[in-house]
Amino acid sequence: MVNWKDPDLEAKLETLSAQLLYAILGLYGWEYICSSHVEIALLRRKLPFRWPLVRILEDAVDACRLRMPSSRTLSLDLAS
Repeated sequence: MVNWKDPDLEAKLETLSAQLLYAILGLYGWEYICSSHVEIALLRRKLPFRWPLVRILEDAVDACRLRMPSSRTLSLDLAS
């Protein structure tokens, strides 16, 4: 049976969760960078608005929502 209160196991799990957080933030960052040309073109009005683009914009908003709590966790993680 696993002793979840073991300090060595807690340290390993903490390291693993921090690495997983960085990997997920990296994936979201990569997706944002890959799709940023669409948002920039829309803001500069070089790309005419079409309804299928709403899905891309929703993905960008979702990525920002998911990134905000994680950044707080990340800052707390780096402070300790």
